[in-house]
Amino acid sequence: MKWYECSNESDLKKIGSFSDVKKIIYHDLKGKINITARSWRKLYEKINLMQDLFFHSKLGELSFDGFVSETQKYLFCLTQIDGKNRQKNLGVSGLHYRNIDLAKKWKRKIVQKIHPDKCADPRAKDAMLILENMFLEMTK
Repeated sequence: MKWYECSNESDLKKIGSFSDVKKIIYHDLKGKINITARSWRKLYEKINLMQDLFFHSKLGELSFDGFVSETQKYLFCLTQIDGKNRQKNLGVSGLHYRNIDLAKKWKRKIVQKIHPDKCADPRAKDAMLILENMFLEMTK
């Protein structure tokens, strides 16, 4: 059984130790997404979220090339990833820290997709706060 086929925590534990399962997931995701979890329950919750975002039952495999929508990508990256992985997945480079116009354009593009007035996803408010903090860091 693959980690993305698990339907509960018990299935996940059958794959291997907690550390081994996290390493397998990291390898399968080609290092593009680093899953941070400190318990089997949290790890399964994050896998379950990824299943909702990536799983294509028709293909029977995960697609790491894209999300269901750009909005889902932004929400996931802002609320589930942190640090350099978040910046990389959101397209942030050193230029964003040196060019305020580029930073504003980047922020506006994302706000159009995730603003709670336009996006009903419960993660939208948290994502907006994180986005605002990222933008403030860029424009210090």
